[in-house]
Amino acid sequence: MVFYALAATAISAAFALTLWVQYRSKPRPYLLAWSVALAIYAVAALTEVIGAAAGWSPLLYRTYYYFGGILVVGVLAALLEASKSGKGQVVDTAMCDGAASLMSMFFDMKASGRWVEGRESNFLDGGAHFYGVYECSCGNFISIGSIEPQFYALLREHAGLSETCFDAQMDRKAWPELKAKLTEVFKTRTRDDWCKIMEGTDICFAPILTMAEAPKHPHMAAREVFVTRHGVTQPAPAPRFSRTSSAIREPETAEIGEIMSAWKAGR
Repeated sequence: MVFYALAATAISAAFALTLWVQYRSKPRPYLLAWSVALAIYAVAALTEVIGAAAGWSPLLYRTYYYFGGILVVGVLAALLEASKSGKGQVVDTAMCDGAASLMSMFFDMKASGRWVEGRESNFLDGGAHFYGVYECSCGNFISIGSIEPQFYALLREHAGLSETCFDAQMDRKAWPELKAKLTEVFKTRTRDDWCKIMEGTDICFAPILTMAEAPKHPHMAAREVFVTRHGVTQPAPAPRFSRTSSAIREPETAEIGEIMSAWKAGR
């Protein structure tokens, strides 16, 4: 992981420098801010290496990682287009683009009257009783996402929600009361008990697992989602390809002097 963190640092620093040069030649609103943001990204990636020693937590800064995905998609799309046109082009992207893209579905629902402003006021933000996380009697947690009527019917059947008040699935005014009732229901059994009752059904149910538990889950184990390398359990490479299999590479070593000499020689 140290190699990847250092690589991310170098790449982020390069992008930050590029944006800074663009800003100096042609100032644009927020361009300097994005340069600074990428600089922070670079520092955040570096904290993967020094974080433990310095007492910092890089978890918050890792949100920058996600928005790098839109740049990756853009580069891949540009490479595909270049293979057809024979021409190159600049891929212009920003973290605000990625954040806005993530909100596309919610803007659509807001326009159609299915989403309102305010925390925990909608069916995907913790407002609805049939979509969320609940604590069990053992102190562990489970999750449900029974949005569709047929899935909601199965939830009611397996959780014993026979009261008529649960008929009002999409009544926003009823959600707080129904959520409180469902909270008490899930606290009557352990997480393992609910797994025995709900796993294998179409309730859209899943236990909330710890990092130690996740690799041992039957589905994760059967798919080999996690691998152990050099005594360290970690996610296996993804996505997977049918013809060219992915693998975790051994750490690379390099001598800075040799690299600089190669660059100076134009190799």
